[in-house]
Amino acid sequence: NCTKRYHIPFSSSNKQHLNRRSIAVLFGGDTEERQVSLMSGTNVWLKLRHSSQFNPRPYFLDKNKQVWPLPYTYALMHTVEDIYDCLESQSAIKAGMEFELPRIRKRLGLKECDINQVYPDAKPIPLESFIAMLSQEGCPLLIGLHGGFGENGSLQGICDEENVSYNGSGVSISALGMDKYAFSNAVNSQAIPTVSALKQSHSF
Repeated sequence: NCTKRYHIPFSSSNKQHLNRRSIAVLFGGDTEERQVSLMSGTNVWLKLRHSSQFNPRPYFLDKNKQVWPLPYTYALMHTVEDIYDCLESQSAIKAGMEFELPRIRKRLGLKECDINQVYPDAKPIPLESFIAMLSQEGCPLLIGLHGGFGENGSLQGICDEENVSYNGSGVSISALGMDKYAFSNAVNSQAIPTVSALKQSHSF
């Protein structure tokens, strides 16, 4: 392979995963900001793969609030729609790669591998069941969702009920941050010098 060809030291990442704590990274959703969520979520997931403390597991939230564990190859897709299409047709993709993958790996000088390790079967999990699963595992959740129930305190409330740790603000502050009218009033009520928010006539 390339590392041997150019005499580049290569260390297997398998050992790095042994003592790291699992953390679920959730992105996608059905809001208009779902593509931004995909970019930020995958960036966090990729960065954490180099962490000495955490072993990140990518999860995709579809438009029906079903959560899918993502195989590595699907997590690198460019759009939410691409990921969803792959998940919907994963059986056909896997069948095609069962023929192509051995030939590709042979040409690259790589060992044979189990197709199920490269393209594991991904099955959807209802959101509430997903959070309950994390609770049983003691696995924290990194929320990479943008807008909607991922930021307005709804998802945070489900996590609190199941005692699942997550990033960001709690229920009440998340809800306040999504309500521009209430947030403006809250900021102005503090009467902090040089800090103010535009006054809103009513809540939308």
